[in-house]
Amino acid sequence: MQALTAANISIDTLNSATLNTDGLSKEAKNLRRKTHETIAKIDSDLGDRLALNTPVSSLMELANELTGFNASNEQELHVKHEALTNLLIMLSVYAPHVGEHLLEQLGLDTLTLDYPTVDESALVQDMITMVVQVNGKMRGKMDVAPNSDPEQLKEQARTMESVAKFITGEIKKRNRRS
Repeated sequence: MQALTAANISIDTLNSATLNTDGLSKEAKNLRRKTHETIAKIDSDLGDRLALNTPVSSLMELANELTGFNASNEQELHVKHEALTNLLIMLSVYAPHVGEHLLEQLGLDTLTLDYPTVDESALVQDMITMVVQVNGKMRGKMDVAPNSDPEQLKEQARTMESVAKFITGEIKKRNRRS
């Protein structure tokens, strides 16, 4: 509620507004991705596999992600509201009294709410972290586009200082005491 007061936004505005995803910060994109990954995972676990425990774990992961997210503008507040609303709707499947009570506290009519659907565009990643290993040991990380050219990635990895010293042929030997 403090964030709403600071941003001078009413809960009714958040409930009725549509989310504009243009220009979201990296953190907001990550929260949206986590929200829609959770929706997809719960759909899969309940619909396809009939796994009842793993969705609860997914809800806890989303709740942790949501707790660590601080909205710095109105658009990010909409992202946080979307994540919270979807979390509570999914929670209502497992704890209906608690989930519906919290949704009503947000001013939402629980009888007219639809179960959340996955937004495939939220699942797309702009950058991924690639780990660079030499002789089976991690020597560095680099952020790259998912569709990067493998040869270009190898060249980029070779230029990393932490990697280059292990592939230039220089072998440092430790002196062992006998």
